Amino acid sequence: MKTFETYFMWFLVYSVIGWLCETVVCSIKNKKFSSRGFMFGPYCPVYGIGALINVLICSNFNNPILTFAVGSIVAFSITFITSYGIEKISGFKICDRANQKLCIGGHASVVNALVFGVISVVQVMFIHPLVEGWVSSIHPSLLRLLYVLFVFVFVIDIISAFVSLRRVRDNVDTFHYYCKHELRKDVSDIEKEKRNAALRILGTKQTKLADAYPSFKDVVYNLPSHKNSK
Repeated sequence: MKTFETYFMWFLVYSVIGWLCETVVCSIKNKKFSSRGFMFGPYCPVYGIGALINVLICSNFNNPILTFAVGSIVAFSITFITSYGIEKISGFKICDRANQKLCIGGHASVVNALVFGVISVVQVMFIHPLVEGWVSSIHPSLLRLLYVLFVFVFVIDIISAFVSLRRVRDNVDTFHYYCKHELRKDVSDIEKEKRNAALRILGTKQTKLADAYPSFKDVVYNLPSHKNSK
């Protein structure tokens, strides 16, 4: 019988693998290093959650078609819920997918979900046996220690990430006040100063998000005043 520590380690491994794959693809696409994810550490929980759900559901049957269907549904659902939740908490989309085909509300794309359905088949049938074997080889005492350590780090990270996103929302009014009342240069210089001011206000973590997610940068630069939107 699998322990909770085992499931968590599966989740963590897939979170790191997801972060690594997405970072490599986006770094190549952007022609510079782009650390993906809204958390500080090298992991994307959305991949870990999706992969773990796929394993728990699809391990009961050895059918690639069903695995593809489950993987597609899981990928779409988790992406939509995560994106929608972050938007409600922070007030804006980190990654706006509105320009993608068959996208629902700018949160999740059906096409991307189908791609992840194919990836789910590969994950469940070929990758997971390796992950399961590696985690099973860890001594139970060491596994419990790693579990406690990584849970602590993960909880601190996710709290810090959401606090950081909320700080962006709180700093938006300051940003717009600066743009409205402090800029006194020619129109041609305003956009440049707005961008420099935005990055100074946002800080290190948000600058990392702006580099990783171009739509996040665009939204912050053009975000309407939170007070005026009420």
